[in-house]
Amino acid sequence: MAYSVIIAAAGKSTRFGENKLWYRLKDGKPVIVHTLEKFINDEECSEIIFVTTKEFVDEYGPEHLYTGKVIITWGGASRQESVYNGLLAVTQDTVLIHDGARPWTMIEDIHALVEKLKEKDAVILTSKVEDTIKKIEGDRIVATIDRDTLRRAGTPQGFHTKTIRACYKELIENGLTVTDDAQCYQLITGEDVYFVDAKGFNGKVTTKDDVVGR
Repeated sequence: MAYSVIIAAAGKSTRFGENKLWYRLKDGKPVIVHTLEKFINDEECSEIIFVTTKEFVDEYGPEHLYTGKVIITWGGASRQESVYNGLLAVTQDTVLIHDGARPWTMIEDIHALVEKLKEKDAVILTSKVEDTIKKIEGDRIVATIDRDTLRRAGTPQGFHTKTIRACYKELIENGLTVTDDAQCYQLITGEDVYFVDAKGFNGKVTTKDDVVGR
């Protein structure tokens, strides 16, 4: 199934200390190149909406971004505004929204998510929780939560384009705030979001600790 992908890459990398997207991993390739190549090389991906800043393009040069599939869109004041700007440029009926700072996502996991979108309206890529999770009140531990009922939300997160575009439009018009795309979808529609567990590592680069040894 053909799909579009939005790569959210307009953040300031404050906690990383430098532009994390252009940080070179162990193999010499920058984080953002790893992220983009997954979709550039995927025949099912018809377009990549790269949401970034003019400063990023001016510093690193458009030659790193123009591949025929890549369409550059400018980010907004927040992640949700940036995602909405990206959604306005999407032409396919199905869209994935992905963090530019998740360079390790496996193509097999992306395809599993796209496959599930054939039968569901909203599907996100998740990771199982391995740590024991405690519920607290003040400085007391009051319960141990069954980790089999928990998942770490990751990206890509996939939707029918018209629906998620309308959700973000309403969200922004009403001054609401969410932490991911699935929350936006559920808050506005009240409908269920489904998940696919990632088989591979799908971490996000936030601080230098996230790239140690990688």
